[in-house]
Amino acid sequence: MENVYDYLRWRGDLNMLQSPLNEIDAYILSKFGTLKLQDIIPPEGGLTVSETMLRFEKAMEGLSEEEVRGHSSPNNLTVMRILPGTVRFRSLVVSDYVKDIREEEDLQFSAVTFDLPDGRKMVTFRGTDNTMVAWKEDLLLTVMDEIPSQRDALSYLTRQCEKSTCPIILAGHSKGGNLAEYAAMMIPEEYQNRITDIYNFDGPGFYRDLNDDERFARIRSRIHKYTSQNSIVGRLLIESADTVIVHTEESGWRAHDGFNWEVQRTSFARDDEYSLVSNALQSGFNGTVESIEFENRREFIDDLFDTLYENDVHFLSDLNRKKLQEMSSESPEVFKNAGVRTLISLISKAYLQETMSSVASALPQPPSLPKLSKRKFSRLRIKKSDGETENEPEAPEEEIPAEQEQEIEEKTETE
Repeated sequence: MENVYDYLRWRGDLNMLQSPLNEIDAYILSKFGTLKLQDIIPPEGGLTVSETMLRFEKAMEGLSEEEVRGHSSPNNLTVMRILPGTVRFRSLVVSDYVKDIREEEDLQFSAVTFDLPDGRKMVTFRGTDNTMVAWKEDLLLTVMDEIPSQRDALSYLTRQCEKSTCPIILAGHSKGGNLAEYAAMMIPEEYQNRITDIYNFDGPGFYRDLNDDERFARIRSRIHKYTSQNSIVGRLLIESADTVIVHTEESGWRAHDGFNWEVQRTSFARDDEYSLVSNALQSGFNGTVESIEFENRREFIDDLFDTLYENDVHFLSDLNRKKLQEMSSESPEVFKNAGVRTLISLISKAYLQETMSSVASALPQPPSLPKLSKRKFSRLRIKKSDGETENEPEAPEEEIPAEQEQEIEEKTETE
């Protein structure tokens, strides 16, 4: 299966004037801001992708590989380290990087802007990271008209529109895709008209249907949403636009990573339908949300995350089986809640699916067996328990050219 790594070999030597920006490029750039770029991108002006990566590597000197991976996923790091060696990406100018995490305000936000060679700017919003406040914000999408990061995304996009009259592309992965749609919908119409495309890669929907919202109707045709066939996050809540289903051989949370999606030339490979697991998880999560009275959802979310914070769980890596057992005994009123148990169960199933898939792929494959022709299979006989034999029903015979019929018969009888 060809993926983004193959795409960079195919298109890396062509700049974006020779081969215009496509959906795969948009995904790659939407992930650039997941790198730790504080103190690297200057507050005024910008750096090329090559210069940015050079400074990033210098900032990572002295850190172990594990510590470096703490700043970005292994897949993401590998791809970003390839970009300076490509004609396509190395000269793009990166600017206006921001990152803001405030637990007390339920806020996790990050964004960065690229200058493209065709005169457009591309604004990318980062998705959910491994902080618990980021996951709380995702759940707040089920109850709030505007979560804190959506407000910040709108402010960031407004500043970019005020600084320049260039046409703008928006992109984001996971929650970043939701932020891209929200900012495009809420920005004043004069700026909205300058937005040419909105790329949402496996981002969650909204808690209310936007089809009757005039602001959304104005941008709907410019939204390009992509989810994998095994999508979990991208199918949460009410989907806002038509979605392209992408093929991947990965499952669980690995299917959320677009670097694991199949590519064909300059686009992601399409699939016809979602997997059964994706359908089950989507139904389970949305059913759990709907089972909690709307006016009680905020209290439910606050109680759950207050308990996590009180027990020093601030990152996903802090949450393990032992910690959950401790919290459930110390705060039974929270963990006896059916909604909490269902949400944790859904996340656990997704992780289990991913783990089992990884284990299975690592097992040695059995030797391939010779295939039997349908004609030969029809001659096999099976033993019955009483020692008698019985003919296996014949499989439908293949149409065989007359000149081959006698040769096959003679070879079968000899065997």
